[in-house]
Amino acid sequence: MLCCAKKPVEKEPQVDVEGKLKELEERLSLKIQETQGSVTNNYSVDLTQLKEQFLARFKALEQALDQSVERHTQQLHELRQELTTHSEKHSESLGELRESSTVEVQALRSEFSERLETHHSELRQVDEKHMASVQELSQAAQAAQDRSERLHQESSRPAMPPWRRKRWSCTRRSR
Repeated sequence: MLCCAKKPVEKEPQVDVEGKLKELEERLSLKIQETQGSVTNNYSVDLTQLKEQFLARFKALEQALDQSVERHTQQLHELRQELTTHSEKHSESLGELRESSTVEVQALRSEFSERLETHHSELRQVDEKHMASVQELSQAAQAAQDRSERLHQESSRPAMPPWRRKRWSCTRRSR
Protein backbone atom coordinates (compact mmCIF):
# COMPACT_ATOMS: atom_id res chain seq x y z
CA MET A 1 0.00 0.00 0.00
CA LEU A 2 1.07 2.64 -0.84
CA CYS A 3 0.22 5.36 1.15
CA CYS A 4 0.43 8.74 0.14
CA ALA A 5 3.27 10.02 1.67
CA LYS A 6 3.38 13.51 2.58
CA LYS A 7 6.23 15.41 1.65
CA PRO A 8 8.07 16.44 4.56
CA VAL A 9 7.56 20.03 5.36
CA GLU A 10 10.67 21.80 4.77
CA LYS A 11 11.70 23.97 7.52
CA GLU A 12 12.77 27.35 6.60
CA PRO A 13 16.25 28.04 7.56
CA GLN A 14 16.42 30.14 10.58
CA VAL A 15 17.57 33.59 9.83
CA ASP A 16 19.04 35.77 12.46
CA VAL A 17 16.61 38.67 12.12
CA GLU A 18 18.25 40.83 14.69
CA GLY A 19 21.66 40.36 13.12
CA LYS A 20 20.27 41.19 9.73
CA LEU A 21 18.56 44.28 11.12
CA LYS A 22 21.79 45.46 12.69
CA GLU A 23 23.63 44.82 9.47
CA LEU A 24 21.03 46.76 7.52
CA GLU A 25 21.16 49.61 10.03
CA GLU A 26 24.94 49.78 9.73
CA ARG A 27 24.79 49.75 5.94
CA LEU A 28 22.10 52.41 6.03
CA SER A 29 24.09 54.63 8.38
CA LEU A 30 27.19 54.20 6.17
CA LYS A 31 25.11 55.09 3.12
CA ILE A 32 23.72 58.13 4.96
CA GLN A 33 27.23 59.22 5.96
CA GLU A 34 28.48 58.78 2.39
CA THR A 35 25.50 60.65 1.05
CA GLN A 36 25.94 63.43 3.59
CA GLY A 37 29.60 63.67 2.77
CA SER A 38 28.97 63.71 -0.96
CA VAL A 39 26.13 66.21 -0.57
CA THR A 40 28.34 68.36 1.62
CA ASN A 41 31.22 67.94 -0.81
CA ASN A 42 28.95 68.66 -3.78
CA TYR A 43 27.54 71.70 -1.94
CA SER A 44 31.07 72.90 -1.14
CA VAL A 45 32.18 72.32 -4.73
CA ASP A 46 29.11 74.10 -6.11
CA LEU A 47 29.59 76.95 -3.64
CA THR A 48 33.27 77.26 -4.55
CA GLN A 49 32.42 77.25 -8.26
CA LEU A 50 29.73 79.89 -7.76
CA LYS A 51 32.15 81.98 -5.72
CA GLU A 52 34.79 81.73 -8.45
CA GLN A 53 32.23 82.61 -11.14
CA PHE A 54 31.02 85.56 -9.06
CA LEU A 55 34.58 86.78 -8.50
CA ALA A 56 35.36 86.40 -12.22
CA ARG A 57 32.22 88.36 -13.16
CA PHE A 58 32.94 90.93 -10.46
CA LYS A 59 36.48 91.41 -11.77
CA ALA A 60 35.21 91.66 -15.35
CA LEU A 61 32.59 94.24 -14.32
CA GLU A 62 35.13 96.12 -12.24
CA GLN A 63 37.52 96.19 -15.18
CA ALA A 64 34.74 97.31 -17.54
CA LEU A 65 33.76 100.02 -15.05
CA ASP A 66 37.38 101.16 -14.74
CA GLN A 67 37.67 101.32 -18.54
CA SER A 68 34.38 103.21 -18.77
CA VAL A 69 35.49 105.66 -16.08
CA GLU A 70 38.81 106.12 -17.83
CA ARG A 71 37.10 106.66 -21.20
CA HIS A 72 34.66 109.17 -19.70
CA THR A 73 37.48 110.94 -17.90
CA GLN A 74 39.35 111.24 -21.19
CA GLN A 75 36.22 112.52 -22.94
CA LEU A 76 35.68 115.08 -20.17
CA HIS A 77 39.28 116.21 -20.48
CA GLU A 78 38.90 116.59 -24.26
CA LEU A 79 35.62 118.47 -23.81
CA ARG A 80 37.23 120.81 -21.28
CA GLN A 81 40.08 121.51 -23.69
CA GLU A 82 37.59 122.14 -26.48
CA LEU A 83 35.54 124.38 -24.21
CA THR A 84 38.66 126.30 -23.20
CA THR A 85 39.63 126.72 -26.86
CA HIS A 86 36.15 127.96 -27.79
CA SER A 87 36.09 130.23 -24.76
CA GLU A 88 39.41 131.79 -25.77
CA LYS A 89 38.19 132.26 -29.35
CA HIS A 90 34.97 133.88 -28.14
CA SER A 91 36.92 136.07 -25.73
CA GLU A 92 39.10 137.24 -28.60
CA SER A 93 36.02 137.82 -30.77
CA LEU A 94 34.34 139.75 -27.97
CA GLY A 95 37.48 141.83 -27.47
CA GLU A 96 37.60 142.64 -31.17
CA LEU A 97 33.89 143.47 -31.15
CA ARG A 98 34.34 145.74 -28.15
CA GLU A 99 37.24 147.53 -29.81
CA SER A 100 35.41 147.93 -33.11
CA SER A 101 32.19 149.00 -31.40
CA THR A 102 34.13 151.47 -29.24
CA VAL A 103 35.72 152.94 -32.36
CA GLU A 104 32.33 153.07 -34.10
CA VAL A 105 30.69 154.65 -31.05
CA GLN A 106 33.45 157.25 -30.83
CA ALA A 107 33.09 158.00 -34.53
CA LEU A 108 29.32 158.31 -34.16
CA ARG A 109 29.73 160.52 -31.09
CA SER A 110 32.14 162.84 -32.86
CA GLU A 111 29.87 162.97 -35.92
CA PHE A 112 26.87 163.64 -33.68
CA SER A 113 28.81 166.32 -31.80
CA GLU A 114 29.75 168.02 -35.07
CA ARG A 115 26.15 167.90 -36.28
CA LEU A 116 24.91 169.16 -32.94
CA GLU A 117 27.43 171.99 -32.98
CA THR A 118 26.42 172.90 -36.53
CA HIS A 119 22.78 172.77 -35.52
CA HIS A 120 23.44 174.98 -32.48
CA SER A 121 25.30 177.54 -34.60
CA GLU A 122 22.43 177.53 -37.11
CA LEU A 123 19.99 177.98 -34.24
CA ARG A 124 22.07 180.89 -32.91
CA GLN A 125 22.04 182.51 -36.35
CA VAL A 126 18.29 182.02 -36.65
CA ASP A 127 17.88 183.39 -33.11
CA GLU A 128 20.03 186.42 -33.95
CA LYS A 129 17.99 187.04 -37.10
CA HIS A 130 14.83 186.62 -35.07
CA MET A 131 16.07 189.08 -32.44
CA ALA A 132 17.02 191.55 -35.17
CA SER A 133 13.58 191.14 -36.72
CA VAL A 134 11.96 191.58 -33.31
CA GLN A 135 13.97 194.77 -32.75
CA GLU A 136 13.03 196.06 -36.19
CA LEU A 137 9.41 195.22 -35.52
CA SER A 138 9.63 196.82 -32.09
CA GLN A 139 11.16 199.95 -33.60
CA ALA A 140 8.57 199.95 -36.35
CA ALA A 141 5.81 199.49 -33.75
CA GLN A 142 7.26 202.31 -31.66
CA ALA A 143 7.49 204.53 -34.73
CA ALA A 144 3.92 203.63 -35.65
CA GLN A 145 2.76 204.36 -32.12
CA ASP A 146 4.62 207.67 -32.11
CA ARG A 147 3.10 208.58 -35.44
CA SER A 148 -0.31 207.52 -34.21
CA GLU A 149 0.05 209.64 -31.09
CA ARG A 150 1.25 212.59 -33.13
CA LEU A 151 -1.60 212.20 -35.56
CA HIS A 152 -3.97 211.89 -32.69
CA GLN A 153 -2.58 215.03 -31.08
CA GLU A 154 -2.77 216.90 -34.33
CA SER A 155 -6.27 215.76 -34.92
CA SER A 156 -7.33 216.74 -31.40
CA ARG A 157 -6.07 220.38 -31.83
CA PRO A 158 -8.47 222.95 -33.03
CA ALA A 159 -8.52 223.35 -36.67
CA MET A 160 -6.10 225.87 -37.85
CA PRO A 161 -6.75 228.21 -40.53
CA PRO A 162 -5.20 227.15 -43.78
CA TRP A 163 -2.75 229.97 -43.84
CA ARG A 164 -1.36 228.74 -40.50
CA ARG A 165 -1.31 225.19 -41.41
CA LYS A 166 1.35 225.74 -43.90
CA ARG A 167 3.46 227.48 -41.51
CA TRP A 168 2.83 224.99 -38.83
CA SER A 169 3.68 222.10 -41.04
CA CYS A 170 6.81 223.93 -42.22
CA THR A 171 8.02 224.62 -38.78
CA ARG A 172 7.20 221.15 -37.73
CA ARG A 173 9.22 219.65 -40.47
CA SER A 174 12.20 221.74 -39.79
CA ARG A 175 12.44 220.60 -36.29
